[in-house]
Amino acid sequence: MIVLSIPDWGFTPFAAVQDTEPISQQIDGFNEVNLEETESAGAHYVDVTINSRMAMDDFELIAGDRLHPSGKMYAMWAEKVMPVALEILQVDKEE
Repeated sequence: MIVLSIPDWGFTPFAAVQDTEPISQQIDGFNEVNLEETESAGAHYVDVTINSRMAMDDFELIAGDRLHPSGKMYAMWAEKVMPVALEILQVDKEE
């Protein structure tokens, strides 16, 4: 199993009119627990939050609704997940 971190929507144009610091702090807190629980379960964790925080500098990472990830961001996430998935498949293949 691969678990992804929660993206930070505070870095989207949708959130630009809000105080985004509490949003990021809450997401960081959730992701800390998310990581701990993932490790406790023996699953694999991939942090995509850092990629979501690039959205304020690259609006192509955000869909037309100004909130959700675009195909470009999903591709970035897939690039991060792929090596982990391949590693898992290789381990399973060797067993």
